[in-house]
Amino acid sequence: EARLAQLLPQIGISPEVKHRRFPGGSIFWIRPLLLRTLADLKLTLSDFEPEPMTLDGGLGHAVERMFGLICEDSGMRFVEHTRLPEQRRCDEPTRMERGAS
Repeated sequence: EARLAQLLPQIGISPEVKHRRFPGGSIFWIRPLLLRTLADLKLTLSDFEPEPMTLDGGLGHAVERMFGLICEDSGMRFVEHTRLPEQRRCDEPTRMERGAS
């Protein structure tokens, strides 16, 4: 929370925001505009704590939590899905493997 409160004002978001949803696990789709907002922080690899990152509150965790806030601050929606719409057995060949064009 403290790291997040330090970073948010740098991109014009109030650290007082209470609604903090984020894509846990960091597998998600995001619009490039929102990534540019994060890039404005000009973070470098040396800004992050070394792995394995065991403590919550590190820079990596703060950045992870920023994605939802940046999205909502930009007037966009943060939508969660719990599963893929199409389920397929792992041993079924993909279109590419079948030679489909």
